[in-house]
Amino acid sequence: MTNLNFRDALSIVQILLYSPAIIIAIILCIRHGFRKSSGWRFLLTFILARLLSSSFQLATINDPTNKSLYIGEWVLLATALSPFELMALGLLSRALGSIERVRGVGFVKITTRHIQWVELLNTVAFVLGIVGGVKAGKSYDSTTGGVPTVQTESKVSIILLIVILGFLVVATALTGQQIGFAQPGEKRVLVAVAVSLPFMFVRMMYSAIGMFNSHETTRFSPVWGSVALLFGMGVLMELAVVFIYLAVGWTLKKIDHSPVETSSTHEEAELSKRESV
Repeated sequence: MTNLNFRDALSIVQILLYSPAIIIAIILCIRHGFRKSSGWRFLLTFILARLLSSSFQLATINDPTNKSLYIGEWVLLATALSPFELMALGLLSRALGSIERVRGVGFVKITTRHIQWVELLNTVAFVLGIVGGVKAGKSYDSTTGGVPTVQTESKVSIILLIVILGFLVVATALTGQQIGFAQPGEKRVLVAVAVSLPFMFVRMMYSAIGMFNSHETTRFSPVWGSVALLFGMGVLMELAVVFIYLAVGWTLKKIDHSPVETSSTHEEAELSKRESV
């Protein structure tokens, strides 16, 4: 560890913080389920990816010319934002489902069907991020140094993710108008999504600036750029989102999928009983 620098030290810090976080994420997955709609498995995926990318970074200390380590790290970094958005979409879907169980399907303005279409778009962005990350890693020459070439796939991926983030902002605002009808304890789900969005926005701008501004590509590279920018706009933002979701997940109960009987439906049921008698 004689060649340890600030970037390596930051990787160590992430390993120390994400190691207990992954245990909590596993517990939440077991409690709430591994279904795609719940979103918790995506949080687990992100934490695991962060542990692996930090490990790859530390592995380059003793093996600085191993190109596979750089490719692995770039792929994991290129796909970081996709699980975040899927987690937010999963929580938003949970809030919408809670409202629908109380008020019925068709009451909400943003439906779970809309969420599913956006999740499909996120999958496209995720795949493009992997392709772009692999190409970027292969373009890096570990013997001469320098910054890897930003790939078109990565640019398209970040554009799609920005569009999805915009949808999340609109959907959160619209759902907020109806969240009063949600089941007890479910309002905090929407609060968690709303609070996490500014952190996600800063993290996304960190990636977007490095991809689309050629003068800032070097400084905003998560592997080769400014450690201060990486820490302030990258690591801190990611940690904030992760622990917001972990905190709200720990306080939530397992979803009860049975419909909630409102006062009107209760009266109708009583009237039906009387008529049958």
